[in-house]
Amino acid sequence: MKILGALFAAFFLAGCAVPQSPTSEYIPGRIVSVADGKIMPVQIQLSTFDNPTGKMVATDPVSGEVLDGNYTAFPATTYTQASHPTLFGNETTVSTQQVSDTVPASATLVGNKGTVIVIKMQIKAGNPPVGFGEGEDNKGRKYTLQF
Repeated sequence: MKILGALFAAFFLAGCAVPQSPTSEYIPGRIVSVADGKIMPVQIQLSTFDNPTGKMVATDPVSGEVLDGNYTAFPATTYTQASHPTLFGNETTVSTQQVSDTVPASATLVGNKGTVIVIKMQIKAGNPPVGFGEGEDNKGRKYTLQF
């Protein structure tokens, strides 16, 4: 059961970030300005259950600004124990571990022209993982994130 939970979490987290080396894996996404609908392509580096962090890189197609940063996911694991009486009068204890298939995450992207976007998102396990989120930059502009 523990191995199954860890494998599921690895598939779930395996999806966020930025192409930096040929061996890294990234998935595409987009950041959309709520004010004007401008779309910024974003690349999100895949991560693992053991290391639920990754890089993100977005490019503003209008200004040419490149924003990069990191995200950190916060996997939730629940542990439970239950005791069950046996036919012989003693008890057997069973322990289980469950990993959520949806994980909250946070990211900060810093642009080479001064824009800083703070993003809160949810990542759902899968191959590839999918996610959505909302962000706001240092000028008060709001964004949505989808991947």
